[in-house]
Amino acid sequence: MQRTENHSNILVERLDSVDSTNLHCRRLIESGRFGDQPRVFVASEQTGGVGRFGRSWTSPIGGLWMTIAWPTTSAVSEIIDGLGLRAGLALLHSIDHTLSAHGHDGDVRIKWPNDILIKGHKVAGVLCETLSHGATTHILIGAGVNGNFSVRALPPELQNTATTLLDEVGARVNLDRLLEDLIVRFTEALTTRGITEHRVAEIERRLFGVGAPTNVTLPDRSKLTGTLLGLTSDGRLRLRADDGEITLPSGAELAER
Repeated sequence: MQRTENHSNILVERLDSVDSTNLHCRRLIESGRFGDQPRVFVASEQTGGVGRFGRSWTSPIGGLWMTIAWPTTSAVSEIIDGLGLRAGLALLHSIDHTLSAHGHDGDVRIKWPNDILIKGHKVAGVLCETLSHGATTHILIGAGVNGNFSVRALPPELQNTATTLLDEVGARVNLDRLLEDLIVRFTEALTTRGITEHRVAEIERRLFGVGAPTNVTLPDRSKLTGTLLGLTSDGRLRLRADDGEITLPSGAELAER
């Protein structure tokens, strides 16, 4: 079943079940049926959720699984410059806001480049993509939040590294309110250009693993080991490796040792 709503002039399409909100959105774009208005797709469950590098994303009923798609004919490079950082910070702030609304203050951090952790356990993730069709480029921000289900609903191999808002708060959270908050924050991320030093400093304060040994996967999928130092002023990772301090490319990814 599909239902449509309108939030701040953005069309919201609700789906009971879909393989992936990102894939559903991409199919609409590729078929030419998307239209020229920003849209949000939100599903009760995903049967084939996709994360970074095509990894599967377990998405049971009770979570918030969404994609916001932003069509533009403007200079795309100006929008996507720093978008991953802006989107990650937007998701972190929404998780902060949700916990606070329920009287909880969690240790919420960003694990580079796209995961949100509470007390070191993954609760949400965000993924930015682009897809062109004709003269229009669509910028997609996909987000998944482990919401109103227990971590026991996830596969056994994920239960020790993940958490959910239900488990953290001890009660069901208002996912509609969380969705509205994310639409506002992602819209701001999509209409802002670049990344300010103030926001980089905030991300660095909330960055998971600073000062700790870490493994890094580079964009070419090669591995590197070192100590995470923080961020450069333009938001790239700094790492102390065997041959000294290095600045990592934007596509680098952290992993547990």
